[in-house]
Amino acid sequence: AGSAGQQPVVRGARVALAAEKRFEVFVTNPSVGARTRMMISPSMTCAEIVERGRKELGFDQPWIKNEDFKLYKAEDESTPLKGSVADNEMKPWGPDGTELHLIFQP
Repeated sequence: AGSAGQQPVVRGARVALAAEKRFEVFVTNPSVGARTRMMISPSMTCAEIVERGRKELGFDQPWIKNEDFKLYKAEDESTPLKGSVADNEMKPWGPDGTELHLIFQP
């Protein structure tokens, strides 16, 4: 039968491992002060954050395109973010964590 030295993998350990990869950031629309907390993963794209952020902040009107919103790091609104969370070196929320600005710029 089975080896006495091996322990079965428990579901909780797998869930904890998967959850480890996700982390929290803040997404803010500075023009109105709306703010939301969002759990993201390294593979998530900036476009996905824009889409979720629009919905969570109440800016998801159907006649406005996702492309009309730009995503920036709070400390640098000079260059819109593109690519994935990992590409942009986002960090979990905390004193040095990531705050993103979602700005309407058609």
